[in-house]
Amino acid sequence: MKPLRRLALDVTPLRTSRDFRLVFSAAGVSGFGSFFTYVTVPYQVYELTPDPLLVGLLGVCELVPLLVMAFVGGALADYLDRRLLVLGGEIGFTLLCAALLVNPAGRPGCTGTA
Repeated sequence: MKPLRRLALDVTPLRTSRDFRLVFSAAGVSGFGSFFTYVTVPYQVYELTPDPLLVGLLGVCELVPLLVMAFVGGALADYLDRRLLVLGGEIGFTLLCAALLVNPAGRPGCTGTA
């Protein structure tokens, strides 16, 4: 029984710390939203223009800022309060996702269903 116990996850922090549960839950919700966006935006581009090249270019447009801004984000994380930086980033990401959600509203055929 001992070898199997070493492989099991230790969930003690989830049971004992309210703050850790909050951070863990928030990270799960944020991660789900991020992955949802990473799937739906390329799908929407493909539905609007059935061109795999444009979907690939969208992937490049998502990757280049991620690579470039990693250095800027590291410097900002050293300079600013990290909690405010994460909160601002999450609020900005939420607003951009909301803008993507209402973008095709009122335009039939924009979602590939008309």
